Amino acid sequence: MAENLECHERPGYLEVCFLGTYELSRYKGQMLGSVEVAREKKFTHILVNLLGLAGYDPSTNDRYEIGNYGGEISRDFRIAALLLPEQWGDRFITKVARNRGVDIAAFTDREEALAWLLEASPGPGAAAVTPG
Repeated sequence: MAENLECHERPGYLEVCFLGTYELSRYKGQMLGSVEVAREKKFTHILVNLLGLAGYDPSTNDRYEIGNYGGEISRDFRIAALLLPEQWGDRFITKVARNRGVDIAAFTDREEALAWLLEASPGPGAAAVTPG
């Protein structure tokens, strides 16, 4: 499993908590570790919890790279990202990932994130309007 990553099996989804301090290569390792665990445990829905990740303020270049990499490794999943309000940014990561076929949205409220994550998915590439 990736460094600074905690995984919790929940009813209907896998919660992955990114811990430690943000650094792009570590973050991408956490992303890959998350999808590997989800595949191994047969989950299709992932809650990515970034609340415990210190210093998460990726540059524009990093945000593009994160969204692009997410598109490469996680098209088979429905993903809700849970962030602190100060981590919210401009939603560029989710836009890039969605443009690459990922069913993803970002939230600052856990209940909203779970409601979206567990609702019936329109599927990748669908025209549904989603936050984040």
